[in-house]
Amino acid sequence: MSNNEQTIQFPIALKPLLIDFVVHVLRDRIPSDQLPSYAVQYFSERQNAQTYTATLDDNTESAGTFLTHQTSRISNQTDDIIKDEKQRRKSVWGGSPDPDRDLTDKVVMKNPDVFQILCKIVQDAVIYVGDDPSLVKQFVKYLAPKNVFKGEEIIRQGDEGDYFYCIESGKYDVIVNGKKVSELDNKGCFGDIALLYSQPRTATVRATTDGKLWSIDRDTFSTLTVSFAIKQREKYLKFLHTVNFIQTFYARGWLNENRLQDLADALRPRYYVANQIVIKQDDTDAYEMFFIEDGSVKVTRQETDRTIRELKILGVGTCFGELALLENRPRYATVTALEECRLATLNAKSFENLLGFELKTKLKEFVDKEYATGTLDGAPKNKN
Repeated sequence: MSNNEQTIQFPIALKPLLIDFVVHVLRDRIPSDQLPSYAVQYFSERQNAQTYTATLDDNTESAGTFLTHQTSRISNQTDDIIKDEKQRRKSVWGGSPDPDRDLTDKVVMKNPDVFQILCKIVQDAVIYVGDDPSLVKQFVKYLAPKNVFKGEEIIRQGDEGDYFYCIESGKYDVIVNGKKVSELDNKGCFGDIALLYSQPRTATVRATTDGKLWSIDRDTFSTLTVSFAIKQREKYLKFLHTVNFIQTFYARGWLNENRLQDLADALRPRYYVANQIVIKQDDTDAYEMFFIEDGSVKVTRQETDRTIRELKILGVGTCFGELALLENRPRYATVTALEECRLATLNAKSFENLLGFELKTKLKEFVDKEYATGTLDGAPKNKN
């Protein structure tokens, strides 16, 4: 190496900072064209958080100002407790979840009956795992039991977030600024906002009866949600490359990798059993289209004489339901699962935002050209 050459030294803090930024981009599902403005907002908030932590180091009274309901409590703490409080805040505001972290030591063993009950709770309440059974089971593995008693405060507004909670039993008041705003009655979850966005608790949750919760700590929660987001994007990107019209659009340069990533981030899993109706003829609530990841469906239409005509069978890598979104009209046909199916859904808003007028026009042309006897939705192309 010549004397004029220099070795580039990466700051130690750069890697976790960039990982944390990527994590937030994935969590918030930021479209590519919004990344610059999002980055400005993210790093500005990050700087504010660091400024807050530094202020806490220099003046513990600031913590009491930030958490108004804790002013008297903090001002009376010993030096050891204040030191511990500062360290906890640094971890809350400065931590970067590692999606590859080994969580083996966090697994909580459960009997099969309890495990199934928790799977149902998580599937209904935890939006981050959606309806994906594998993610539901993975999430449940790390839940730990917590018995609570009437009058107990589970979380307090203004506190840093340490745990996320799922409700198995009990009733709980949700209180904001001293006023009850809602009630959780033997179902639901809470505590995720503070963990996802590294901000103080936005509400107090107090038990009004004895009950039982299942909790997951901040670090494990963050690791899982980031890991899930990354896995879902990778899975859907791979799948989208098998979809007929996506392949065509990509090959012709109408869809680039960034747009494809945005599309992958917008997809949501949906599961159907054999003979379950996915969409129904004449329904006007056409708010999503479907991609078939696994399984097959049958497209049928009831004619004016009430006879049922089978239009086609669709399998893996095909899609349906787009015509109602393209033309803003009721469903032309009924689509029924022939077997257990795993579908990926794209809602109307994402459909509109991601495709735009130009791609919507090209998709309509593609549909009309490729399917001489009918579009992916089952409607003949010459049908009004």
